[in-house]
Amino acid sequence: MLDTRVNEAYTKYIINYKQGGCQVRECRKGNKNPNWKGGRTKLPNGYVRIKAYDHPTAMKNGYISEHRYVMEKHLGRILLRSEHVHHTNGIKDDNRIENLVVLTVGAHNTLHFKGRVYNRPKWRDRLPQCLDCNKRLSRMDAKRCVHCHRRIRKQRKVGTQN
Repeated sequence: MLDTRVNEAYTKYIINYKQGGCQVRECRKGNKNPNWKGGRTKLPNGYVRIKAYDHPTAMKNGYISEHRYVMEKHLGRILLRSEHVHHTNGIKDDNRIENLVVLTVGAHNTLHFKGRVYNRPKWRDRLPQCLDCNKRLSRMDAKRCVHCHRRIRKQRKVGTQN
């Protein structure tokens, strides 16, 4: 009885496959998939990605950032990796050409971070200080600088010899 059910299911699958109702994963990509929503997704960081399988800079999953795609179409060329697209009004999903500007990485960083003061301590400020002379140490696990360490060892050595 089980064999007849398996054979019937397999026969239905083959008939469906031959009639164009492909159940293979490759046949259900993109707009052939019943869950297809147009190939446009909004990321949690606010940017929009669109599906473009044949684009040279598309990621492995076939998506590309929409603002880069719009600017590439406007310029008629592929953008370099060193070129960033800036949203002038700051709204990341507003990808109208009037709202987009191509900038170099340096110019884009200057535009975003101009005038900002960072109070974050430098890595040297996080290093511990010598217990005796308060100099910054070169290692996180040290308690004394080399000079103080040598001085103390010399004192101990002299103390044990007497």
